[in-house]
Amino acid sequence: MSMPGRTLSSLADIDGLRALAVIAVVLFHLDLPYFHGGFLGVDIFFVVSGFLITGLIEDKLAAETFRFRDFYARRVRRLFPAIYVTVAVTLLASWLLLQPSLLKGVAESGASVVLHGANILFFMEAGYWDVSSSLKPLLHLWSLGVEEQFYLLWPLLITLLSAARTPLYLSALLGSLGLSLTGWLVYSTSNEPAAFYLLPFRVWQFCVGAIALAIWRQYRGSLFISQILRSVGLALCVFSIVTLDAGAASAGWTSLLPTTGAALVLIAADSEEPSPWLRHSAIQWIGIRSFAIYLTHWPIITLYKNTSMSTLGASSQLLLGIASLASAALLYQCVERRFYRRDKATRWDSSTMGVVASGFLLLALCLVVAKYPDDLSKREVLLTAEAVERYKRDRFKGVASACRIDQLANPNRCPQNLISPILIIGNSHEPDGFNILTPALAGGREHTLVNFGSINDCGELVVANNWAESSEPGCQSRLDALQKSIGHVTWQAVILSNRRPAGEWAAHPDKKPVLERKRSLIKVMATIKAKQPFTEVIVFGDYLSTTRDCALLINQYQDMTACSRPPNVEPPPWGGLPDGPLGEGLAEITDHFFDKMALLCPSGQIDSCAGATTDGHPVAADRHHLTFEFATFVGERLKDDNPEWLRMLRE
Repeated sequence: MSMPGRTLSSLADIDGLRALAVIAVVLFHLDLPYFHGGFLGVDIFFVVSGFLITGLIEDKLAAETFRFRDFYARRVRRLFPAIYVTVAVTLLASWLLLQPSLLKGVAESGASVVLHGANILFFMEAGYWDVSSSLKPLLHLWSLGVEEQFYLLWPLLITLLSAARTPLYLSALLGSLGLSLTGWLVYSTSNEPAAFYLLPFRVWQFCVGAIALAIWRQYRGSLFISQILRSVGLALCVFSIVTLDAGAASAGWTSLLPTTGAALVLIAADSEEPSPWLRHSAIQWIGIRSFAIYLTHWPIITLYKNTSMSTLGASSQLLLGIASLASAALLYQCVERRFYRRDKATRWDSSTMGVVASGFLLLALCLVVAKYPDDLSKREVLLTAEAVERYKRDRFKGVASACRIDQLANPNRCPQNLISPILIIGNSHEPDGFNILTPALAGGREHTLVNFGSINDCGELVVANNWAESSEPGCQSRLDALQKSIGHVTWQAVILSNRRPAGEWAAHPDKKPVLERKRSLIKVMATIKAKQPFTEVIVFGDYLSTTRDCALLINQYQDMTACSRPPNVEPPPWGGLPDGPLGEGLAEITDHFFDKMALLCPSGQIDSCAGATTDGHPVAADRHHLTFEFATFVGERLKDDNPEWLRMLRE
């Protein structure tokens, strides 16, 4: 690999670009208006890392001084001390301030950070059990998981390609970029958490940085052209930050703008004539401390939100911003500068080994706290972490052993002679429908309840040929089994247990995949209804959704009915069959509607709604999924009410 041209030196433009990225992220996390795209600052960081790390490796390879052990020692001293201090201080503050269930989450994420897999943990947690991001003080360290995995693998690739000619080297970079970018574009719509959190779908941004480096080495443009390139690049970055938002991320193209913008700035970077915008002393101060600012700001913001249980106002935003800068300055001066200097060689000395050893101690501490959060937390609570986990787990105990549509031929799961079969289908609320219907039907005519298995794991679900097609094989197998069943199973009823079944609140762009899944589900039900006209379609309506996890509200207010207090509840679904983008199509196939609000809120006011069972079990552990006990309570109340559609099924 021939590497003629400029070698890397201190570039003010890079520190300025880092400052722009971290300012965007911090203002986004402070909920400031006009910075809804601030999360894209992380994309800028990835491009900068690709540029710098590739340059560092290439320059040392050219000088024949590259050593893997020295490279990794430098990364250890650059990253680990500040990260470990951040995790340790956050864990200490969480021990003092947070409820046990949240303390457990902090400890688990802290352990994943030490193991360089925070992005993998948060990917695995993504879904309907995921705690709101505002309650995860270490969530922002997912990006460092991606970077650390990149640092582990990238030197191996660059070293292997070092013997190749320049065209082959650039072809390999372009090939890696194209493969990763294609995967990112595809998964941004079908599996957004994977595209967001996992390294294979972020490699393309590091590759863009590496390619920008290759161009920069040969670039000889005039000062005027350089200023034009940097201005256009900065404009793309700023435009993305102030005009895009998290909802647009599902469109699969948003990261292209800041990534391209960052690359243009890097290509035109000049040590002698830096950008007048990026070389300002205040911008440079922030850029040099950008790593510390990134580390400290999010734990401070989330811990404040957790303890105050309120949104951020102007005064709190200002104070949190000042606290973030002050703590970052302290972290930089006392930790970063002590272990790492840009111009100082790094070796595996006793100090470096001490950093690694401290990581093992921190890992052990995190694991102990994660194991015993109820014993270690300083907070007094009504619901322990163990109880919260049990409520979340137990809502699946009914469906876990029930008959599922793709197991109709399995005698261990489904009876071979289905008796008045009822299909229950929906999203993550499908188990709620099963848990309600089971006690409601008890003592009446025998039925075989068959679950579909939730459409939440269906990925990209679209209408096709009067049916639905899924990008996920497991879901497609269930769809095929359901379609096949129409020819030999006479469904007495189809129960739709789906949150916001008519697509309410789905106008936002980030809800488009959810809306399409619901549209596809309605088409499937319409086809069943068309082929089996006597099948009754029954829609289960929504119940209360809280502003925060119900378990957290109960512990905060020390009240088991806190989840039915009006200030803690989102606008409720009053008024029967909901009206939404899919309302007309849903109404055409619906024979009956089960209104949970009418059953459980006798006065028609939120404060009259049941927030717990009569023996003290909460309505939910999270924001809207019913606990098994509360769903059973609803089923028993429904049985007593005995509406027409239930009498039809029971008699």
